[in-house]
Amino acid sequence: MIERHDIASREQWLALRRQDITASGVGALFGLHPYQTAAGLWAEKTGVELPKRDTADLRRGRILEGAVGKAVEEQRPDWRVTKATYYIRDPEARIGATPDYLIMDAIRGRGVMQTKTANPREFDRAWGDGPPMWIMLQVLTEMMLESAAWGVVACLVVDGYTFDLHLFDVARHGGAETRIRETVAAFWAAVDAGKEPQIDYERDGPLIAQMYRAPRRGEVVDLRGDNEIPELLDRHLSLKAFIESAQAELVTVDNEIKHKLGDAEVAQVTGYKLSWKQQEQAGYTVAPRKQRVLRVSAIEQR
Repeated sequence: MIERHDIASREQWLALRRQDITASGVGALFGLHPYQTAAGLWAEKTGVELPKRDTADLRRGRILEGAVGKAVEEQRPDWRVTKATYYIRDPEARIGATPDYLIMDAIRGRGVMQTKTANPREFDRAWGDGPPMWIMLQVLTEMMLESAAWGVVACLVVDGYTFDLHLFDVARHGGAETRIRETVAAFWAAVDAGKEPQIDYERDGPLIAQMYRAPRRGEVVDLRGDNEIPELLDRHLSLKAFIESAQAELVTVDNEIKHKLGDAEVAQVTGYKLSWKQQEQAGYTVAPRKQRVLRVSAIEQR
């Protein structure tokens, strides 16, 4: 049975969301979310305290959400656009959502609208074939929970003084809804069994650092039977040597460039901008802190 909870405060809303995989996070379970991973969701739902995440894109979306709604009202006066002020959830499946807007169309009936913002470069790169898949999964989840007949993604492209609105219709998709429910169910089954999801080593660095931020003093782990660790350590050392070599070469190249500039602040070079100006740098004091330091060195074999 679907539940609806009026949002009385941010704290109450966050508490409701902690019980569920929300529509905005479904894409992470499929490896498609730009800001979240499956391991990050697992940590969030199992009580790991993660640093607060707030990107420029997220802040822009929060501030301009109302502007997107206004733009849609102007472009589609035949729609009745209403801000959603509740949290909806399926307690059995532990899936939830906070729709941005409800829309009513005389022909198609009741639908849901998800609002997004983008700059022109971002829109050209990521929206060429329509909304990114993680956003499609988000609105499909909202439509499923709302039993809405249809949905739309409204993206406002912001470029200085111009605001271009793009509307993308989304149809109900039974196969996608089944896959969403199955994937969320598998996630919760793994959580209940205490099984960690696969770590994304490219994106989950901050999560790993937070999960293991304080070592157990004196503890030693035996990795001599781990066949992957020697290869990882060799790769670490070779990459470190490459970086150090590249940094040394960069210093040499920069010294030659500076010598050619001499006393000049700016140089004219076809196809390049080149300057070597003086600038003030404020002094500062770094507060003491504890952090884990990874050190790798090879042991000479005898």
